[in-house]
Amino acid sequence: MKTPDLSLLDRVICGEIYASDAAARNLERLCQECNGRFAGSDDYRRAAEMVAEWWRACGLSDVHLEPFPFTAWARGSATLTLTAPTTRHYPCLALPYAPACDLEAEVIDLGFGLDADVKRAGAAIRGKLALVKNGGPVGGRPEHRLQKYARIKEAGAAAFLFLDDQPGMLPPTGSLVFIQDGPLDQALPSVGVPYEAGLDIARWIKSGEPVRIRLQADNRLWRAESWNVVGELPGQAPDGPFIVVGGHLDGHDIAQGAIDNASGIVAITEMARALAPQRGQLQRTVRFIAFGVEELGMLGSHAYVAQHTAELDRLRFVFNLDCVGTGNRVGFGLQDCGELAPYFREMGQELAADLDVGEYLVPFSDQFPFTLQGLPSAFIHTSGDKSPRGWGHTSADTLDKVSVQAIRLAAATTARMVLRVAIGDGAWPGRRRTPDEVKATLQAQGAEPLMRAEGLWPFA
Repeated sequence: MKTPDLSLLDRVICGEIYASDAAARNLERLCQECNGRFAGSDDYRRAAEMVAEWWRACGLSDVHLEPFPFTAWARGSATLTLTAPTTRHYPCLALPYAPACDLEAEVIDLGFGLDADVKRAGAAIRGKLALVKNGGPVGGRPEHRLQKYARIKEAGAAAFLFLDDQPGMLPPTGSLVFIQDGPLDQALPSVGVPYEAGLDIARWIKSGEPVRIRLQADNRLWRAESWNVVGELPGQAPDGPFIVVGGHLDGHDIAQGAIDNASGIVAITEMARALAPQRGQLQRTVRFIAFGVEELGMLGSHAYVAQHTAELDRLRFVFNLDCVGTGNRVGFGLQDCGELAPYFREMGQELAADLDVGEYLVPFSDQFPFTLQGLPSAFIHTSGDKSPRGWGHTSADTLDKVSVQAIRLAAATTARMVLRVAIGDGAWPGRRRTPDEVKATLQAQGAEPLMRAEGLWPFA
């Protein structure tokens, strides 16, 4: 077969993406008609069927919904009331998987909730409501919410009060560590607290008098089913190596989830639309996946990996797009596959793209279950936004925050990269890691304690 003119195909792909208003139209439909697309909701099912319809119209083959089980959660009302030494009422949001509760206890300020903070407090944590800030100290490495939650739960706290790190009176959301086949009430009562409210509580604690808070929440959990949306551009060798392009379709119930991650799904759809006319040119199949239930623990991508174990040896690379709706540069984070850094950096130069190729492990997005299998992947996002805060996981993650130009940039850049991986004749420099290599990476990155708490540590 004659090698196609990649420079010509680049122009076709970019022209298709930039000369169309499809990205703007699809983004608005997804956000307006399906709201946050929270797992277990009618909004999510509507969104899954909508994306499947788009992908069929693009020309993808074998578009279907793949079901998997999970534990669903529905938010009820939540109140946070300071009862001593005075009375104050604070806004808050229950964190997904938090049970219903009505409790009153003393509050302890654990700062950023790092290991040193918890060890310093020691037995004083037991039975108390733990106030924990997002992020980390200046110059230090920030920790994810889940790591902090697992630590303070093990220390015996009665509840988890998660304080946002940005002003704007926006309580944050985000799921808790939850073992899917465990009891429904396994999680601590937990809420997200706005930055300003958390600072006020911390000031009362500093005053020296015992500070007590009453936390009430009315949430519900049940066993349910969700779906990944899957479609393909078939390659010339159906049983040969293939590529995955994915991102999560679900968001949170408190906003439209426009940045996180309607932006990624719209970019993936743009890639499918632009690449579909080239199906006869592709040597390798490109599989598009909209993952479900990412926000509650990457359950859709874990399920996909478990359901497709037999074909993973043929999986060449995973491109995972998560939050590509702001900024003017594309971040390309390679996951435990450093041998591919020169390959993609050279490709970025060839594309004359604003592409930041880095090597860092991201254990909280849908490429991670593939990383656990030793498969090469990248976490793709956009950066460079001058906004003072990140809007994700707050009620402000709405359509007006998204730049369609950022989506087009991510779609065009990634589509051109996918084209080269799907069509190239040269030797592929990537490889699948052994289980021992994966284990060593996870231990070096400090991921083992959290994964054990989640019941996800796959090694002896």
